[in-house]
Amino acid sequence: MSIFFLSIFKKFLSSGIVPIIFLFFISIAIFSPYLFFDKIPSGEEDIGVYYPAMFFYQNAISEGQSFLWNSFYYGGFPTFLNFFGGFFYPLHYFLFKFLPLFLAYHIAQTFAVFLGMTFSYLFGRANGFSKIGSLILSLSYTISQTLGGLDTGLSYSNGFMVLPLLLFVITKIKQASSFKSG
Repeated sequence: MSIFFLSIFKKFLSSGIVPIIFLFFISIAIFSPYLFFDKIPSGEEDIGVYYPAMFFYQNAISEGQSFLWNSFYYGGFPTFLNFFGGFFYPLHYFLFKFLPLFLAYHIAQTFAVFLGMTFSYLFGRANGFSKIGSLILSLSYTISQTLGGLDTGLSYSNGFMVLPLLLFVITKIKQASSFKSG
């Protein structure tokens, strides 16, 4: 019986999901003060711009109002032109509709950083790196950012995943058989 569970455990460890789970826990650890200990970044931009914008967004969607125009910001501002909030991102809509403001905000940041780490890892694997090498690539990409950049605003954390995603997609397209010369 124990040999059966040992073989299942070995199969699980050799699967490709273990590094992704590891990256998930690293991203949770990075944002743990915000997710679990009721802390918020103390930057002026966070307090003066990002949180109030998302407070407006959350109130607008919970009350069924339009979030396209914020009359409380600079005497009136078209918030859909503001790239800070990602108001049209479906994940943000879901999070801010059902969760408290700060938790929704920090989960959105954590998820974006997790995706950036995951696509960095997948980019390494697509280029023939070992699992350990791909993890080193992913962690190097993550710590090369300042945490102040990752936790500043949703636009920064969402932008964190763009480069690895593009590189991964370009690599996969290049590797596709239709693009290989025959």
